[in-house]
Amino acid sequence: MRETDEKAEKIKAEEKGIQKGIEMGEKKGEKKRNLEIAKNAIRKGFDNQTISELTGLSIEEIEALRKEI
Repeated sequence: MRETDEKAEKIKAEEKGIQKGIEMGEKKGEKKRNLEIAKNAIRKGFDNQTISELTGLSIEEIEALRKEI
């Protein structure tokens, strides 16, 4: 019985790890998308506050992007 419990715990841990990896990937993708939106908005002349409201990026992040473009 103990071996079965250990296997079940191992499976649960693996599933939790996979789920966490998926969530991290989604967050990374969302951040990348928001950075691209911000870059496009900068090119179109939007102000920092508006870009921040649209993307959720901080003013500091937007200002750093402005220096890159």
